[in-house]
Amino acid sequence: MGIPHTYEYVKEFIEISGDKLISETYEDSRDKLQIRCAQCGLIYEIIFKRYQKGFRHTKCLKKDLRTKEYIDLMIPRTNIIRTPSKPCQEIECMICHEIFKQKNSRQKICSKECNIALLSSRKGTGYCVETGRMGGLASARKQVRRSKNEIHFGDLCQEKFSNVLFNETMFDGWDADIILPDMKIAISYNGAWHYKQIRKGHSLSQVQCRDRIKDDIIKRYGYVHYVVKDMGSVNKKFVKTEFTKFLEFIKQEKIQITESMLVSPDKLKEIKLLRQQRQENNRLEKLSNAVSNESKKQENDLGFQKTEVPITPKKFILKIVSD
Repeated sequence: MGIPHTYEYVKEFIEISGDKLISETYEDSRDKLQIRCAQCGLIYEIIFKRYQKGFRHTKCLKKDLRTKEYIDLMIPRTNIIRTPSKPCQEIECMICHEIFKQKNSRQKICSKECNIALLSSRKGTGYCVETGRMGGLASARKQVRRSKNEIHFGDLCQEKFSNVLFNETMFDGWDADIILPDMKIAISYNGAWHYKQIRKGHSLSQVQCRDRIKDDIIKRYGYVHYVVKDMGSVNKKFVKTEFTKFLEFIKQEKIQITESMLVSPDKLKEIKLLRQQRQENNRLEKLSNAVSNESKKQENDLGFQKTEVPITPKKFILKIVSD
């Protein structure tokens, strides 16, 4: 919510613009003000909100000339940080190689015809496909979301294997949820988002297409791509059964497991101790948040931290029209 204007500020604002304020009261920016036009001397009505945007007397065709005093008054009220733009220069068009003057500093093409020629030259070359692919990879890198079942599955992998990675972009910009580099296994823990329509803006065909591309690239790198299908909610028993299925899959594929790939007993104790500390810290954090929320609720119920705002009745101005 913006800073409420005062009558003195509105009057100063209008006088700097060149006009004169006739009205003697001001409530808010939606009230009509009577202003004497500096160009023709007539009195016209306009709300201050429109006056701030540059609207003036409709009968005067001369446009608003914003003076330096007007700009200096506007900047501190709207908190606008004006950065100087780059100057327009005369450059060479990247299509027709003719010299032209820029209309803005980012312009690289001289005309609409050259823009059409650029688009037609890119058509069929895979440029749009490549830029879309790079945008998809950037989006995937930002959206790293792990469910509780996936975290529990990763904990079981850490208790069993010594070298476990999570969400590492190792496959030409693509990542996997859990990676076992020693055994060349990449695990994707897919939820219902990958198999059914969740919401209106969710494109299931696009998600499944991305999954097929990821599967091909992971196999191209020589890794075995193992997919866990989880359509339910949080369930540790389900995760344990899926982990036993994963161990059976390793035996069926005859993947060699050496002692160096497994976790030692001392390392397993250290992992479990760190996990207990993490769970305890999360529990204490939730408890402290619950206590603070409860205390705030009690304070509000008792009437603390409440400020009574006086309600001022709106002034009604009677306009007398003489016959």
